[in-house]
Amino acid sequence: MLIRDGLSWWYRQYALGATEYKRLQVQARRAGRGS
Repeated sequence: MLIRDGLSWWYRQYALGATEYKRLQVQARRAGRGS
């Protein structure tokens, strides 16, 4: 998945209920993926 791999980001304003996307983005950032 693009978000999990750090290749795209989740924007709250466009996907309010997508808590799984938020979790995946946090994991990707902590792991330094996609930077």
